[in-house]
Amino acid sequence: MFVVVIGFPPIGAGKDAASRQWLAATNQRFSRLDGFMGRKLLKPVERGNYTAIVEFENQAGFPAMHSSRAHEEADAKVTPLFDGNPLPKFYDAIAMEDRGGRCCRGTVHDALRRLRAVCVSTGTGFIEYGKSGTV
Repeated sequence: MFVVVIGFPPIGAGKDAASRQWLAATNQRFSRLDGFMGRKLLKPVERGNYTAIVEFENQAGFPAMHSSRAHEEADAKVTPLFDGNPLPKFYDAIAMEDRGGRCCRGTVHDALRRLRAVCVSTGTGFIEYGKSGTV
């Protein structure tokens, strides 16, 4: 797995909701790209800026996404929302724990996989922990 950790610059005043809407919309579009596995937005517990974790099946998925029409359109919409440029850092995952559903005999994991597929295919947005729907 290839992982990109993106440190975002400050979001412009009054543009937080627009940046979250952008993330939900682009998650849906990017989910259709080969090699793209997912993206998580992290909000700092205290002060600071958002960080994103983007996961690809392998390193080839990253340049494929960045050269896509979907990324070009997404970049044009998000650039005006930030006060600066994002800072990406690149990683190869070398060790991961995969519980394989052992903690709940697979029932919760299977349900979450089905729920994500429904959300992506119906265009309802992404799921935040404890919430559902478009943010």
